[in-house]
Order: sequence, then C-alpha cells, then structure tokens
Amino acid sequence: MSTEGIIAIIVSVLIFVFVLIFIFRKTKRGIKKENLTEHAVGILKNKRRTGLSINDQPQMELTFDAILKDGGLKEVTVYEIVPLTDLHLLETGTGMAIVYDPETSKGRLDKNFNEEDVQDAYDRYLARLNPRGYTYEERKRLRTMGVHKKAIITDIRFTGNVDKDLHEVTITIRIDEKFQKERFLTRTSYMRDIELENIAIGKIVDVTIVEDTNPWFSINQKIKGYGAI
Repeated sequence: MSTEGIIAIIVSVLIFVFVLIFIFRKTKRGIKKENLTEHAVGILKNKRRTGLSINDQPQMELTFDAILKDGGLKEVTVYEIVPLTDLHLLETGTGMAIVYDPETSKGRLDKNFNEEDVQDAYDRYLARLNPRGYTYEERKRLRTMGVHKKAIITDIRFTGNVDKDLHEVTITIRIDEKFQKERFLTRTSYMRDIELENIAIGKIVDVTIVEDTNPWFSINQKIKGYGAI
C-alpha cells in the first residue's frame, strides 16, 4: 500500500474518532452520572428536537417541572435519545420519573426508579393540583386496592360547573367482561384542561376500579409509571 493510502486511512480513522467524541459530548451535555443524586417526578411542560440523532433516533430536550419534597417545583432539563416509536408518549403534562443534578438542574429519565415512591409523590402532587378531584387518600386506595382494566369511553358531558381552570365533567366508560358481558360505570368530577385533552369518546383507556358497594374508577395517566386523573 502506498504512503498516500496509509495516510488516507489514518485521516479517516481520526475523523471517525473525532465524530464519535463529538456525538458523545453532545449526547452527555455535560451531565455527569455521579452528580445525578435527586430523584423526582417531573411534569413535562416542553419538548423539542436538538437536531442530533443516533441511528435515526432523535435526541430530545425535555423541560420538566420537578416535584420537590416540600411540594414546590423546580425546572429541570433532560436530554434523552428517544426511539421514534416512543415520541407519541411525550405529551405535555405527563408525569415521568427523572433523576437530576441539583446544581445544574440537568438530568436524565430515571430508568431505575422506585415505582411506589414515585407514584406516591405524584399522587400527592395531583391531589394538591386538583383539590376538587380525588384526595390523596382516595388515590392511595386506588393504587393499593384497585383493579386494572381496559375500558372504552362511551360518553363525556360537561355539567356547566367551573372552578377556576377546573371543569366538572361526567364520564361514562364501558368495560367488556367475560362471556361478552358489558359493564358501564359513570363518574362526575372536576378535571383540568390537560386532562380533558387526553380523553375522547371512543378512546380506549387504562382504568383502575375500586370494587366498593358503589364501584368507582380512575382513568390512569402514565408516568413511566402512572397516576390517576
């Protein structure tokens, strides 16, 4: 092989290495794993593509309101490579488990979160956010005693009652039981706009049912875990 050929190979290898280093640094965004010490539920409030992609999977810049232990909120930015098949899951208002650096407020999606702790924090947050909805105690009952099922929303009606940004809505769902039996359940409660955007007549939803004398249910809002609405 000629000297020119050898030089060309070396240059190509060096360019490849520099590209890998560039992509690695862009992906990390200065985030050091050892500094990711705070685990929290993050409420997604904004998302955008950074322009970087790996194997055609885009890197997303996700902005969250992290729920602090005292009930306050802190803005945290997360950079994550997201499979194209999961992009539809990134809905504004969705709760996700995150882990972040308290100094830089940058973090990652938390893939090793304690589901019980995260869900408990999320339930407390939702109960405070919507005082006309389920209480924390009711949400805890749903989590510990509820039965999970698939259902279809068959009817949505506004009662006309409004409390600030909360609208009172009556929702009817149909659950298909064994032997082609249909079961209908109805609930009336106050819901936020972001919750109303996630429901529609004919939509299949995950629900949790508590089988009291008068059964009651929630429509589940997933965290990379979940929460009742």
